[in-house]
Amino acid sequence: MSEPAKVLLLEDQMMIAFGIKAALEKHGFEVVGPFADLQSAETGANENPFDVALLDINLGDGTTSEGFADQLKARDVPFMFLSGYGSAGQLPARFEDVRRMTKPVAENELIRNVADLAARGRG
Repeated sequence: MSEPAKVLLLEDQMMIAFGIKAALEKHGFEVVGPFADLQSAETGANENPFDVALLDINLGDGTTSEGFADQLKARDVPFMFLSGYGSAGQLPARFEDVRRMTKPVAENELIRNVADLAARGRG
């Protein structure tokens, strides 16, 4: 039996982060984090192996996860954006092929997307 996929979670709202973490763990994923800011996420990413990342787009104080997403893309790590702003929070064109889920996320949709990304990352 293979090890569970490891999901790095960057989400600045801890109530949301722990809800996502609980849903992922309930479905057999291992969660790295959650991390509430870029610095801790980057440190966590360097210190812990992971297969997939979930990134909140806006991290407060005008900070976004776009730079971290660029790092993941360069390392060919599958990731997905989470946004509380729906389609209003536009991303640069370089991320047009990246999946995005609007918060609050539906658990079944979250699990389906993460499982698909994990399969691509390991395949």
